[in-house]
Amino acid sequence: MRQSNIISLNHKFLIFQFMVQKSILQIEGLEADTLLARLDSLESAIKQVAQVNNQPPQPIKEYISRREVAKLFNISLVTVNDWTRKGLLSAYKIGKRVYYKPKEVETALVRKGG
Repeated sequence: MRQSNIISLNHKFLIFQFMVQKSILQIEGLEADTLLARLDSLESAIKQVAQVNNQPPQPIKEYISRREVAKLFNISLVTVNDWTRKGLLSAYKIGKRVYYKPKEVETALVRKGG
């Protein structure tokens, strides 16, 4: 092959390479800058989720309310009162409010067969 043909082939190959690279960067019609900006925002969103997931668990409350007990068992407040009267749950009165210890509620749940 002559020197001019080799240069022409190299030039055509470089143009082809450039076109392939450009089409790779134009994913779904997005320009490279737009794609990079979206990837940056995705990366920061992933970091935020990772931070939330790496937070230590909330400490267990010392007492929970009647409403929280009802929600935990998926029962009404009346049923919570009935179970307290029957001795299935141990209640603690603090001021005018009634509270329960989470560990004791958990034990009652196991005894109840939940």
